Amino acid sequence: HPFDYELDVAASFAESVGLEPVYVWVDEHEDLIPALIEGRGDLIAANLTVTPERRRQITFSVPVGHVREQIIVRAEDESIQSPADLEGRQDPEIELVAAPEDMDTEEILYGVATGEFDVSAADDNLAVEVLAYQPGLRVAFDLGEERETAWGLRASTPRLLEAVDRFVQRRNLGARRPTRYPDDIDGIRERKVLRVLTRNSASTYFVWRGELVGFEYDLARRFAELIGARLEIIVAPNRAALLTWLRQGRGDIVAAGLTVTEERAAQDIVFSRPYNYAIETVVARTADSTLHEPRDLAGRTVVVRRSSAYWNTLTRLQDMGIEFELAPAPEELETEEIIDRVAGGEYDLTVADSHILGRHPRCDDFE
Repeated sequence: HPFDYELDVAASFAESVGLEPVYVWVDEHEDLIPALIEGRGDLIAANLTVTPERRRQITFSVPVGHVREQIIVRAEDESIQSPADLEGRQDPEIELVAAPEDMDTEEILYGVATGEFDVSAADDNLAVEVLAYQPGLRVAFDLGEERETAWGLRASTPRLLEAVDRFVQRRNLGARRPTRYPDDIDGIRERKVLRVLTRNSASTYFVWRGELVGFEYDLARRFAELIGARLEIIVAPNRAALLTWLRQGRGDIVAAGLTVTEERAAQDIVFSRPYNYAIETVVARTADSTLHEPRDLAGRTVVVRRSSAYWNTLTRLQDMGIEFELAPAPEELETEEIIDRVAGGEYDLTVADSHILGRHPRCDDFE
């Protein structure tokens, strides 16, 4: 997350000059600059965009990043594709409504997804984080030119500014980086970033009580520490995109509970040593006691993602002469979500790896 990233880097700066980082939180975003001017903090590290208005109040470091504002709308809203499409959105012209200052951008975007708000704007580095777990949103178009983000300081602290600038330049934080790297571990160590492709699910990566957790996340974090790199999690829009994005160089590894299959190995993908073993298991509701062996699937409907290893397994069962309907689930659904739909009666049957089934919170609702 952009804010977490800046806090980590600010802590690294403090340690580099022999100081202890102390975080000072303010209630509202508009309180950041007044709090700095009052002396409540020494610098602002909050994904702060450099603007002429802000430059008149405080001093900025050399850039620590670059962002581009984007217009965000609901995914199903296809009526907005360009700035001209905003005209008449609120009759008789565009209505600009100020959100409460204590509401952060993520909360505003959630309001767009739920229909509370019509359209909003966000920096692209934050938008990509929110869209990773909020599939009900999409980027309509870029708004304006790319702008710099930097740390804010009081004009009365020139020596601190000098130290910050040296640190930022030494770490090359403000450099524009390509989004795709095809390099090996030497390149990863050089840029000091390990990009891990994954999905949000109970068995991989999720937020629990404000903390990032998950089996795959923990493994990736330990590996990143081992090679001296910062972990960057990239959540693909669906599981079908994981290997595609890996081949395109958008990530360095995939850590998402992937099972090793011949079909995947044929996609110019290599696998690590196994760290877990799973059995593909047919999932039904508890009241359904008719399933004991594969042939009992006859006449039933099994719902799985087409991109999953389950699809290939079930296709082979059909080739063996077992007549059942194989229905594709939406690619953006995780296996846990498909299981929920089976438990709720929306789907007839599905298939899940045994370790996923064992972690599912509704395990009493199905077998």
